[in-house]
Amino acid sequence: SPPSRRSSATSALTHESHVDASEIDVRCDAGVLILEGHVEDRSAKRRAEDTVHDIDGVVDVQNRLAVDPSLFGRGDR
Repeated sequence: SPPSRRSSATSALTHESHVDASEIDVRCDAGVLILEGHVEDRSAKRRAEDTVHDIDGVVDVQNRLAVDPSLFGRGDR
């Protein structure tokens, strides 16, 4: 069911040590997970998508995450 896919995705992102999931919102529509919000860098954006891609019942992932290091205390680089 969509709520369990969303819950599974949120849990997987929270437990992925290389992704700060605090700024990621997850929605599910007909088996498609939609990731929105912000991540620290491109690596985290890719890893977030990879983390949720193989969840049971997920047919696709729309990665709408924006990279914004300033939200994570690294905007002065």
